[in-house]
Amino acid sequence: MWEGLVKLIDSDSRRTFDVEQVSLCQGIANVVGNALENAYLYQSLERRAAALEAAYAELKQADQLKEELLQNLSHEIQTPLMHVMGYMELMYNEAFGPLNAEQREKLSFVVERARHLSELARNIITVQALQARTLHMQPSSLDEILPRVISQWEPEAAKRSISLKMQLPDKLPRVMADPNRLAEVVGHLLSNAVKFSPTGAPIEVTAHEREGVVEVSVRDHGPGIAPEHHERIFRRFYQVDGGVSRKHGGAGLGLAIVQEVITQHGGRVWVESEPGQGSTFFFTVPKASTVSTADFEPTTGVWDETWQG
Repeated sequence: MWEGLVKLIDSDSRRTFDVEQVSLCQGIANVVGNALENAYLYQSLERRAAALEAAYAELKQADQLKEELLQNLSHEIQTPLMHVMGYMELMYNEAFGPLNAEQREKLSFVVERARHLSELARNIITVQALQARTLHMQPSSLDEILPRVISQWEPEAAKRSISLKMQLPDKLPRVMADPNRLAEVVGHLLSNAVKFSPTGAPIEVTAHEREGVVEVSVRDHGPGIAPEHHERIFRRFYQVDGGVSRKHGGAGLGLAIVQEVITQHGGRVWVESEPGQGSTFFFTVPKASTVSTADFEPTTGVWDETWQG
């Protein structure tokens, strides 16, 4: 509260101010004091707003630089990796001469690690470029997309005796979607399920018609996810076990890509899970009969990649 002094002056020194006049003066002093205090607070708020705006601009610039760095670094990693993997696969196929059992085993491990690194680089590039890509929306059949993606992941699942089971109704309506991007979503969910499933456990993929949408689920019998992590796992780079000694690898980008793609389709994605009870990931996409391609505003750029599982 501001305090001040108001001095009453009269040219007639014999005059005495009465109580009413003094009270009026005090009221004027209070109004002036409040006005001064408000002016000071306004200036203080302006300074704070300017400081916050500058800090936000700095953070935004830093975030942009980080994304550019990640994307550039990923491109620089992926290009030489493609050459390395090509030569290693030729060696594995004995294009440069025969291999003994130990050499084949060691080379197989190196090829697998290189593929894993290439996948990480590709995911970083994908998640950074999602906003700039156009969805090629069209009536699409999950009856065709789901079996195709599942077949791509069966060899990987078979390495640990994991069976991929699919349950679809007889008549599943077509959905309005970009079939390549939808295949990418299912691929990332199956990748997670295979990664976290124990040896010999099944993975179930189901689809059901709901009001205006088709709901797809991927269920595993892995370690499960505590409720406090359910929202966070869809953030970029978030790992439930973020320590350097974590059991499962990955950059924490697969579920971020899933959420971004499904959101662009006008659907939603979520998880139901408890520790020790496995996890079921759900996503929805609109039925083709309820929407049209005009309902989707294309973003700049062209999505011309085909996702490989």
